[in-house]
Amino acid sequence: MSLALIRLLLPAATISIFINNSPVVAMFTSAVQDWCKRSGFNASKFLLPLSYASIMGGTCSLIGTSTNLIVDGLIRQSGFPGFDLFEIAAVGLPITFVGCVYLIL
Repeated sequence: MSLALIRLLLPAATISIFINNSPVVAMFTSAVQDWCKRSGFNASKFLLPLSYASIMGGTCSLIGTSTNLIVDGLIRQSGFPGFDLFEIAAVGLPITFVGCVYLIL
């Protein structure tokens, strides 16, 4: 089951860096459910980790989650320079890595 989680979480977190995390979860949900039926796994063991991996992947860029865009807009309105597209990846990538390892273990 750990290998199956790795095969799911790594692409979901990676795609969430470049696309908003909500559509990523929506795209993966039906595929995960079908895959679990064929493999005999319980889908509930994969859907929540999928959501968490997508959220954590989204913390690596401005477009990954809408919250990052809102905070960037508020910072710019206050007169400060905003974030670059991947500037927050310095914090987001370690969080995503540790979080995914935790979910797998």
